[in-house]
Amino acid sequence: MIYHIELVPRRRWISLAAAFIIAGASSLYWYNEFRLMEIHDFGFSLARSLKPGVFALCMATIAACYGFVFVNAIPACVHLLRSQRRLSAGRCHLCGYDRRGSNTQICSECGEPFVQRASLICGRRTILTVAIAVPMCLCAVVGGIATAEGLILSEERAFEREVSNFISNGGVGMYARARRWPNGYSSLVYVPGRGCHGTD
Repeated sequence: MIYHIELVPRRRWISLAAAFIIAGASSLYWYNEFRLMEIHDFGFSLARSLKPGVFALCMATIAACYGFVFVNAIPACVHLLRSQRRLSAGRCHLCGYDRRGSNTQICSECGEPFVQRASLICGRRTILTVAIAVPMCLCAVVGGIATAEGLILSEERAFEREVSNFISNGGVGMYARARRWPNGYSSLVYVPGRGCHGTD
């Protein structure tokens, strides 16, 4: 008899929540990074934002896959190694009870049937979890990109109001300040005759 260990644990919501959070957070971060490096003009343009969006999607997919492996595959492999070690020592694969000298086929400690070996499988639970995780992660990526774009646009509008106040109070020449989080590495600049724009 073989003890099958699924890649995804019984509490699959942990895997789904981790994939959703990782995909959303990474897409927000990478869209911000790439969008502000590529586009310095104020305002939203679908054509200009397409390239940063695709880049953010690719990076979020990689991050979600790494997160899935970290949350699922590593604990499953640890579980497999522990079960194999217990079986080779003549113990119950689940609770570690010493079954040497026992004539029954069921562990008297935990009630699990004795097995010869353990193996990892991609069973129904794993396939179903992946099928649910893919659309969830896509929604998280779209949400992350939309949030990032909203943060950028709202800060640009706030900067334009600052420039208007600067001019109305008699300010002359250039006006600039650093972007706020999560875009703090770049700056917003107003130059007379050119208007407002962003810089690296």
